[in-house]
Amino acid sequence: MRQTQAQPLPASRRKDIKYIFDHYASGKDSLHASGLLQFLQRDQVESEANDAMAENLIDKYEIDETEQKNRMMTFNGFLRYMESKDCCVLNQEHTRVYQDMGHPLSHYFISSSHNTYLTSDQLVGKSHLFAYKSALRKGCRCLEIDCWDGPDLEPIVYHGYTLTSKILFRDVISTIAEHAFQVSPYPVILSLENHCHPPQQQVMAHYITTILGDKLLNASLDLSSSTELPSPQELQYKILIKNKKLSSRQETEQSVERDRKRVEVDEGEERQVKEQTEESEAGDEEGEDEGEEDSEEEDYSEEDEEEQLPEESKSSTSKGSRKKKGKVKVAVELSNLVIYTKSVKFVSFSHSRDSQNFYENTSLGEKKARKLALKSGYFCTYR
Repeated sequence: MRQTQAQPLPASRRKDIKYIFDHYASGKDSLHASGLLQFLQRDQVESEANDAMAENLIDKYEIDETEQKNRMMTFNGFLRYMESKDCCVLNQEHTRVYQDMGHPLSHYFISSSHNTYLTSDQLVGKSHLFAYKSALRKGCRCLEIDCWDGPDLEPIVYHGYTLTSKILFRDVISTIAEHAFQVSPYPVILSLENHCHPPQQQVMAHYITTILGDKLLNASLDLSSSTELPSPQELQYKILIKNKKLSSRQETEQSVERDRKRVEVDEGEERQVKEQTEESEAGDEEGEDEGEEDSEEEDYSEEDEEEQLPEESKSSTSKGSRKKKGKVKVAVELSNLVIYTKSVKFVSFSHSRDSQNFYENTSLGEKKARKLALKSGYFCTYR
């Protein structure tokens, strides 16, 4: 069989590299292994470089067999090495996941996306399935889906109370199912900003279960610990649903008892934060909506949304349909799909420390986070 010779690379392609080659080759057409070793030690500062390493690089990147036998490297071979991963400044061990992925999920930072469906601004921008595909291909592991009631019992996804375009919820789930694990095996969290009423939530649950199939985590894993989240390693190739969840009777009774005990502590904590921030709020936050995260049923900050909208949109949404909107109840079918990522309202650091379960997640608006950041010690240790 005839072997095709690799075509030589033009010497003019990288004049800077040619200059380095000529220097260590002492003006000759080929670079000896000893000259290559000097280059590795002096210019590349390869502390572990030795004769064997230089000769291995010649064997790997020099295609001229005669030069190889003579322990020589032509400029073309040198150029191939210089443009290879062996010469990359990035530690190649770090091109893959090298950290220990066996700790509970809450011990890691998670690459997350806000308003994932949007391809441009969040007032009149276009919603597109490509945005989900793009986020997943970039390694994003937590996607946001803003769900609203659509016509003909078809839930839709868009930025509510704006002129952004709408896409179908089922198409979003189909896109996620196709691309979720193309670049990473680690779990994907679907954070539902759920504005749908129960009938359409039932439709959402149907699409999630039928389209995602085995990819959906729909039951707790059989783990040795029942008080910690599973690890990313244990959740590989699984998709988790983050949403409100109906509480069991036992959880409700325990919650009532905890609420009774924490009232005085939480009131004192909130009063301290209020006193610390009163002066700064009077200046840069005058006129902002103070009704932050009042809804027991919503897992998002309406105040946070309004911060991001133009002034005219703020006034129209605060006076318009947003006031008429009631609390959204959670359908049993959708609630049952929430396993390790139950959305709950943030109350205080002390409440989270004493009462929050390991499978419960809270979300903070920017304004509230700025207030709480004044208590930096608690803020840094909170997760």
